[in-house]
Amino acid sequence: SESSFYIYGRNAIMEALKSGDEIEKIYYSFGLQGRQIDQIVFMARKSKIPVTQYDKQKFHALSLNIFGNDAKTQGVIAQKSIIGYNDIDDLIEKALATHEFPTLVMLDEINDPQNLGAIARTCECSGVSGLILPERNSSPVTPTAVKASAGALNHIPVCKTVNMIQTIKKLKDNGFWIVETSLEAK
Repeated sequence: SESSFYIYGRNAIMEALKSGDEIEKIYYSFGLQGRQIDQIVFMARKSKIPVTQYDKQKFHALSLNIFGNDAKTQGVIAQKSIIGYNDIDDLIEKALATHEFPTLVMLDEINDPQNLGAIARTCECSGVSGLILPERNSSPVTPTAVKASAGALNHIPVCKTVNMIQTIKKLKDNGFWIVETSLEAK
């Protein structure tokens, strides 16, 4: 079930962060205060894990959606990573080793997990060598995204990057051509 990809509760999330568990994203409810919450936010940001604060209603809706009941979340939920991520150097190396003319797809501001999954499915069917996602302003790879991808996200290498501009420069340095598309383009 989807809830198995999430953990909740301040102590459980603190322990997950301390032990280096792969955490995709942390959500917490507006108005939470205290040393533990401050420490969770600090540790997450230090580990470059996105932290999102929701108002109380939106947080409650998120909790209901994931757990289906009133889980004792203590106002904080963490999503565990479902897939293993590649770093950009590994992604480039794999792409060049497996295809004569590899294609990598960078996605920016794809915030809906259904869309992320559908794009990943299309990429895998089209022979794309890998996906590059920004760490911020992107849907995390959720169970919904994996399901919408029809499993493609389990097969296509995925990289998360902090800086899209530096990643583009690195791709150019490795012989990749950059083509940008936009819905607003003529």
